[in-house]
Amino acid sequence: MAFMRADIWTLEGNQEWHPVTEAYARAVAVMKTRPASDVTSWRFQAAIHASSGGDWRQQCQHNCWFFLSWHRAYLFWFEQIVRAAMKEVDEIDPEVREAWALPYWNYSRGGTYASLPRAFLTEQLPDGAENPLYVRERRQRINNGDALTKEAIATTEAFKAHTFTGFDGGFGGAATGKNHLDQDPAGVAGRLERTPHGSVHNGVGGPGGFMSLFETAGLDPVFWMHHANIDRLWAVWITQGFANPTDDRWLTTEFEFHDEQKQLQRSRAAGVLDTASNLGYTYEDLTVPPAAEEAAAMSRAPRPDHPPELVGATDEPLDLTGRRTSVTFGVESSRGPAAASERAGSERLYLSLDGIEGDRNPGTTYGVYLNLGDDDEPEPHYVGNVSFFGIEKSRDVRSDHPAGHGLRYVFDITDTVAALRGRDRWNPGRVEVTLAPLEEDEPVATAEAVGAPIRVGSVGLYVQ
Repeated sequence: MAFMRADIWTLEGNQEWHPVTEAYARAVAVMKTRPASDVTSWRFQAAIHASSGGDWRQQCQHNCWFFLSWHRAYLFWFEQIVRAAMKEVDEIDPEVREAWALPYWNYSRGGTYASLPRAFLTEQLPDGAENPLYVRERRQRINNGDALTKEAIATTEAFKAHTFTGFDGGFGGAATGKNHLDQDPAGVAGRLERTPHGSVHNGVGGPGGFMSLFETAGLDPVFWMHHANIDRLWAVWITQGFANPTDDRWLTTEFEFHDEQKQLQRSRAAGVLDTASNLGYTYEDLTVPPAAEEAAAMSRAPRPDHPPELVGATDEPLDLTGRRTSVTFGVESSRGPAAASERAGSERLYLSLDGIEGDRNPGTTYGVYLNLGDDDEPEPHYVGNVSFFGIEKSRDVRSDHPAGHGLRYVFDITDTVAALRGRDRWNPGRVEVTLAPLEEDEPVATAEAVGAPIRVGSVGLYVQ
């Protein structure tokens, strides 16, 4: 049977509880009654993403090219477990149970659709029972029904990526080993993982909320709707004629999961590329988000084949404490192969934030801007977002994550620099980079606000 994953906002329409959403809620309630040691329990499934436990858990793949394929498999096996849990609930219509598929939260539509679906905002099910889709550990205003910011849900930069991998991460992430075992040096998140993925995590979770932290993100039922949309956006990107990697290292690397019968299953990218033929599901809507249509249709000229060259960087670390912060550094001309590109005016420019460390994700997403004056409109200077999702694991020597590397974000700033040059706002010998919070943060209702600073080891400019 082919399953159709639907937009949860389309399902709800004018009603708070659609049978598909209610079936999900009741299945979640069943999974929450199971002991944490049960591989089909709610807590165990969340622990797969990250926990303090050992064995095969903590397998989540981030900041590398396995991010999309691993999460696709993760959602698939979770979907099977949820569907099986529905068999224990008499209130679920058999037809709904048999056809049920994991809905996706299409915040990419913007406006009202960028707020949590109503079923996640009410504390009771239709019969008055406690609603397991509602959690207090979220950003307060999101639980009040407000929408995520337009910067948090933006897909434009992701769809400007016409290759899956690359120096700036490409669409899907830099080519590295497994995130937890042999990634060296620290990987670079793909554009889709940075935004909207990481920004939505922070936008919903806020300081200390479930969605802001690796070890608790899967405990918020909206996590699975969010990742279904990320998975859908990967499928949308492919419809534009872009290609997945053909490298055997990506295609054949295996990861372990459990099915609804608690049997060990192994998944690899080669077995999840076609959701219909490989996994038996499709998406209701595979159109490019309106804001990203122009980006997806941009020129697909090949990139230079020589590596990027560092031409300027800061000398001291930069601390982020929840306020707008700027740093300036000098830039030299390229002395390597990139010099020819500079002379021809065909160079690619990249901004890199390296060695990013912190004890805990503060739940704050920062916008990154070039040469942003106090009175400037931010948009022409905007480069992208940094969300720090997973920062607490990036240098955790007690886990399998590589120690000491920190997070790394790389942005292709070629188009932004071209626009600034056209407005006479680009100095080739000196760059100012500003990081500013996208929204004012607040503590969540039942979690302690996290105020520890984030340290950026260096900010640098590369030319290719």
